[in-house]
Amino acid sequence: MKLKDIIHKVSHQGEQKWDILKTKLKTRLGLDEPVMILPYRSFGNPKKAFFWGRVLEDENIDVREDDRFWDNILNTYRRIESDEIPNVRLSVTYQGITKETKTDEEGYFFVEIELPEPIIPHESMWERVEFKLLEKVRPNQDEVTALGEVQIHDDLKEFGIISDIDDTVLQTQATSMLASAKLTFLGNAHLRKPFLGVGELYEALVKGSDGNQQNPLYFVSSSMWNLYDLLTDFFEIRSLPKAPLLLRDLGLDDKMFIKGDHSHKEEKIRRIMSYYPNLKFILIGDSGQHDAEIYYKMLQEVPHRIKAIYIRDVSGTTRDTQVNEIAQKAERQFGVPFQLIADSGVVAMHAAAQGFITQEAITKVQEAKEEDKKAPLTLEEAVVEGDIKVE
Repeated sequence: MKLKDIIHKVSHQGEQKWDILKTKLKTRLGLDEPVMILPYRSFGNPKKAFFWGRVLEDENIDVREDDRFWDNILNTYRRIESDEIPNVRLSVTYQGITKETKTDEEGYFFVEIELPEPIIPHESMWERVEFKLLEKVRPNQDEVTALGEVQIHDDLKEFGIISDIDDTVLQTQATSMLASAKLTFLGNAHLRKPFLGVGELYEALVKGSDGNQQNPLYFVSSSMWNLYDLLTDFFEIRSLPKAPLLLRDLGLDDKMFIKGDHSHKEEKIRRIMSYYPNLKFILIGDSGQHDAEIYYKMLQEVPHRIKAIYIRDVSGTTRDTQVNEIAQKAERQFGVPFQLIADSGVVAMHAAAQGFITQEAITKVQEAKEEDKKAPLTLEEAVVEGDIKVE
């Protein structure tokens, strides 16, 4: 056995033993928190749907607009230090069909339900799904249930949109570890900033070529699942269209050190596309990491499924040169627009020229950009952005 494999095995076993010891200690001291089911927004087609979520202790994270730095730091700690409930049975009920599943060692569960007959999707594209814990985790535990949402549509839409989050929609400065950590720990959903006009841009893409469509949106990101509540709150506060989130787990498992390298994005994009074999997609990412390379790989695999690729420019000239070379190669080989863009307004102009959105949407995006510029910085935002230092 290689040294790397030995170190990994010892690390994985150590993490498992620590989780068991921590659980026993909390139980002995009477510090157990209530158990909750956290369903993640999922997706499917009229015939089948895929559901996922997590069972864990309820950390009672309560985010308010007037939270201070220490509130945000404490909430971030609670998210990252989540206490999962492994190997517990639960049921998922969708359209009258119930399926039983079990959480893995990190408390996650994944289940697919196939219907005997296809349904007619709701106009909003969203359906309800019920979750129920089938065994007691705590001696005095009440019944544990949860309601979730699943986005259901056929593949007859104009197109779907698959978007990254960090430095594509949400300003995270992911290319700087220090700046990104400061944003994560000191900010909350009310303080985190979107890129100018991005909410109106995504709304325009969802509404499509005539402004009356309901095109599906998906977020695929390298953000960890522990930040799910922060991200969904952020999208709601900033009026972005509701969409499933496909994030990643940063814990150890029995096969790799840190689960969820950038290949997880490819896997999740393939899964989305597999549910809608005749639907084409617009892919949106940023130049800070590997979105250009990932999207180009998708383009090579299924060139007939990609309508356009937009990469937000958040990097320096060296990286810009690399992305532009990929873009030129993609357009030359496949004739698919592949754009390195400066802001939401430029995307809107290109998308309107391609017939993806209305001409009127360009004006709305530009107006939204100007409104976003006017928003004054709060004290917390000034600290997060570095204008004021914390002593």
